[in-house]
Amino acid sequence: MARSDDSVSLSALARLGFAELSEASANLTELADTLGLDRAALVAEATAADPDAAVEGMLRVARRDADPAQRAVQNACPSET
Repeated sequence: MARSDDSVSLSALARLGFAELSEASANLTELADTLGLDRAALVAEATAADPDAAVEGMLRVARRDADPAQRAVQNACPSET
């Protein structure tokens, strides 16, 4: 299935260092929906030694309370929010 935003394709996620591509894609979609952002905004300037764990951690926080996760994204990428 083609995506309109190829910046978050499975290949793009692999280039960013994600290991569990399908899980990362699903987690990014849920995180983007929870925070009210595009998936591309979440990975635009993202850097992490373990991006899978970083997204999982952000998602755990956002599931409990989206405000801290939204503030973290705003602080990291103020132009994306």
